[in-house]
Amino acid sequence: TKIDWDAYMSQVQKILYSE
Repeated sequence: TKIDWDAYMSQVQKILYSE
C-alpha cells in the first residue's frame, strides 16, 4: 500500500543517512 511504502522508504532513508 502507499502508506507501507512511505514507512519503508522512511526507514531506508534513515539507514542511508546514518551511514
